[in-house]
Amino acid sequence: MNVVKMGLAAVIVSIGSLTVKFVNENYETIRDYAGINAISGFVFAGVLMLLFGIFMMGREFFRWSAGSAQAAAPQRSANVEQPVRQTSNRAKLIFSLLGFSFGMIAMLVMFMSAAAQFIETEKADLAEGGGILIAALLVIVSALIGMVGLFLRGYALGRVPVYFVIGAGLTITTVRLLRINMLEWQFFTVLLQ
Repeated sequence: MNVVKMGLAAVIVSIGSLTVKFVNENYETIRDYAGINAISGFVFAGVLMLLFGIFMMGREFFRWSAGSAQAAAPQRSANVEQPVRQTSNRAKLIFSLLGFSFGMIAMLVMFMSAAAQFIETEKADLAEGGGILIAALLVIVSALIGMVGLFLRGYALGRVPVYFVIGAGLTITTVRLLRINMLEWQFFTVLLQ
């Protein structure tokens, strides 16, 4: 087991959990100073760091357990090779698009939730809470699919969380560069009235 990688993973997990804890304890101050988007960004980054650290720990642990299992197993003939499962291009494309779309949907829902807080109706309050819940569920589902990919090699499941981050980042960048304000969308404001 690589102790340096395990230590680095523990530090990353600690930083991620401390970030989420800090934002939770100072929610009102950060919201008043930087807005709800900053809170969402900090929490998103903290959760990603936490999941990435857990991923690194799990990977090192499974490498270590596989190495000890091979050492304990009886030696096989040198001529016998185990086949390696090849990932099809179709599986790579499907899971890449799945992760990308999850990331885009999560960020769009978060932007809609942030815009809904400026509308003073019950529907807007419900939309705000529901949007945050949907985005959190998409993050969790993407992370779980990626973790299953640690056990099922050759199915390209590990692409989902990677492309989730790419899709989320591109959505945030697009919304910021184009200066999209969802409060200017008439159908959105009418829907939440």
